[in-house]
Amino acid sequence: MATRKRGNVILYVILGLLIVGLMGFGGASFSSRLTKIGAAGEKTITVADYTNALQEQLQSLSAQIGTNVSFAQAQQFGLDQAVLGQVVTQRVLDNEAARLGLSAPDERVAEEVRAVPAFQDLSGSFSRETYRDVLARNSLGEEAFEQSLREDMARTLLQAAVYGGVAPPETYGANIAAWYLERRTVTWATLPADGIEIPEPEEQQLLSWYEAHPDAYSWPERRRIAYAWLTPDMLVDTVEVDEASLQDLYQQRIGEFVQPERRLVERLVFPTEEAAAAARARIDEGSTSFDEEVDARGLDLDDVDLGDVGEEQLGAAGPDVFAAAAGDVVGPLETSLGPALFRLNAVLAAQETSFEDALPDLREELAAARARRTIDQERERLNDLTAGGAGIDDLAANTAMEAGEITWYEGVTEGIAAYQSFRTAAAAATVDAFPEILELEDGGLFAIDLIEVIEPELRPYDEVADQVLADWQADAQAGALAERAGVLAGQIVAGESFEEAGLAPQTTAGLTRRDFLADAPEGFVDLLFSLPLGGVEPLAAEGGVVILRLDAIEAPNPDDEAFAAELASVTERMQSAIAQDISTIYNGAVQMRTDVTIDQSAIASVNTSFQ
Repeated sequence: MATRKRGNVILYVILGLLIVGLMGFGGASFSSRLTKIGAAGEKTITVADYTNALQEQLQSLSAQIGTNVSFAQAQQFGLDQAVLGQVVTQRVLDNEAARLGLSAPDERVAEEVRAVPAFQDLSGSFSRETYRDVLARNSLGEEAFEQSLREDMARTLLQAAVYGGVAPPETYGANIAAWYLERRTVTWATLPADGIEIPEPEEQQLLSWYEAHPDAYSWPERRRIAYAWLTPDMLVDTVEVDEASLQDLYQQRIGEFVQPERRLVERLVFPTEEAAAAARARIDEGSTSFDEEVDARGLDLDDVDLGDVGEEQLGAAGPDVFAAAAGDVVGPLETSLGPALFRLNAVLAAQETSFEDALPDLREELAAARARRTIDQERERLNDLTAGGAGIDDLAANTAMEAGEITWYEGVTEGIAAYQSFRTAAAAATVDAFPEILELEDGGLFAIDLIEVIEPELRPYDEVADQVLADWQADAQAGALAERAGVLAGQIVAGESFEEAGLAPQTTAGLTRRDFLADAPEGFVDLLFSLPLGGVEPLAAEGGVVILRLDAIEAPNPDDEAFAAELASVTERMQSAIAQDISTIYNGAVQMRTDVTIDQSAIASVNTSFQ
């Protein structure tokens, strides 16, 4: 019965997807004379097979992403090819099922048809009239639909026979579950780096370090670049802005400059007026508080916080809330969600910025916008100049562009290099390329000319002496810290306690491989589960070294509910993985011995209809 029920569910899903797919299919606008895109053995691969599957996957992808995905975007993901492969595989299996003589009897097909909700009337009973109407509206006959359903059932039967009921060995699942649920107890302590003293280095030690690590103290590849640029900021002071335009902009943004009184409010909604009144009474008599009433409703303060609101946003409750003082609880008051209590947290006074006070910002904004338009109007002339062979100096001499030079490399973000578009162009520039007009992120324009590429070279010692000293000290301290940690670990292995070794330990019990300790360094749990019982090991941590000792290993109890649940989960995952592997191998083997033909022109025609 369980197998039969599972089969029914699968078939209902298939039928549901088929009906949805057919509805989408009706919107395609390719020629009605095109009916197939290929064949798998004796089975035709129809346009409907491909279109329905494509429509379904487009809808699924759109739902996953949360926005409509166009067919062009889906093609970039390779969705059309994946769907074609899926359809071909299905028809190959249909052909194999027919070759093996697998089929569904008429009574089973009828039973499944009657169970489809789309074919039922308002009473929930199968309606032949509804059945015919739904199929007719999707340009599909009864015989064709029932044949498709019969093939789906036969294919499901074939797949169930191939990999249904496959289960991993019981011992394997038990071992994996035991591995996940094994618990360990650890004692650990931190040896801080600031407790390790290192001697001052001699000059020769620093020079040796510098010579041994040339990559750390070398210039990267650098690029000498001449450039010309024009930005809105360069033109702002030269742009004229009239009074009328400033007044218009002020009025357009009046909501920012003139704000009425507002309130910081929380709203707690109740199912009934009585419940709200009872809560208000408890608050008034002091037996509870607004916060406690929020907790009693299973909410937190974020759930009831309305933020700062105007009187009109509170609807009918607005006048009462705005008449209250900060800290007051108001209500019950009716809202669109039901009776509610409001708590007023703060009164935000009305704010008004006069035109005169807003004038500097308005002038700057309007001047910048007009500067950008001016630059955009210059774009065509600048393009004509560069197309005619104008170089950087020519652009600076004959236009409002300003010239400059920069030695740029990865990491330089000053001046014109603050713009990502410049950095991208600088990295891609070649010495023999002619300047071209490119756009900056703020609406400005620029052109570059790569003068030379300077290969990486070691910087003089005097320029990097401070960095050399810091690097040497960090390495020396890390080495001394690791050496000290090794000595202490050896003492603990020999029988000393953490306290006797001068450490302040803590013990954590019951850790599994899935646990995470916020105070422990990365790799702590992995290292713990690699140790033998009683093993001691240091682990580098931020600001020091952690020394840990494995104190106990606790195997899980096979009779526990947790073990049974983990075993079931492991078994299910492995069963699914094995079934998928078998399915892939079987499907590939069947497809290799099946003659598959695909009409690429038909595929292209169908794809065009989705554009």
